[in-house]
Amino acid sequence: MSEKLDVSARMNRLYQIQIPTRIIVPYFEVLRIVLADSALSECDSSPSLKFSAGESKQKGSNFMQRVVRRMALALMVTIVAGVAFARDNKVTLNGYLMDKMCSAKALKSDDPTASAKKHTKECAEACTSGGFGVVTDKKFYLFDAKGNELTEALLKATKKSDALAIQVTGTVDGDKIHVDSITEAE
Repeated sequence: MSEKLDVSARMNRLYQIQIPTRIIVPYFEVLRIVLADSALSECDSSPSLKFSAGESKQKGSNFMQRVVRRMALALMVTIVAGVAFARDNKVTLNGYLMDKMCSAKALKSDDPTASAKKHTKECAEACTSGGFGVVTDKKFYLFDAKGNELTEALLKATKKSDALAIQVTGTVDGDKIHVDSITEAE
């Protein structure tokens, strides 16, 4: 019973830090099954009055083999989940550069992409205090501090006056993106 509570408590902590549950929940479910099965197997492997000393010794070594196999399985699940988790969050978004203040107005329009396409470089340079982001698929993703720095450099270097199409690579966290790179798109 306490094992189930420990797993539940761990899962609750994971929900609070927003790790994708489709990766973590199966891992903890396998771990719970392995631990519960090991606990039951341990009870089965205790020496019994029915068996001679040689038979109980053999049964004990089988128990250790099962435990080692289950621990190896749990380790493999952990590694696979870690790799899947690391690959799952990197995205490349294509859209239009906007400042945060103008994005609210663009998202309320019938076609946010068309509104973002009309957004000018001068407006973006004037409204830097709220930060920048990308409008794509009728959604606005706000940049982190690195993204804002890269955007300011991009605005200084670009020759375009409007329709600031960009490609952003980074890690999405809700409606924010932790930017790795920003490039101007055609």
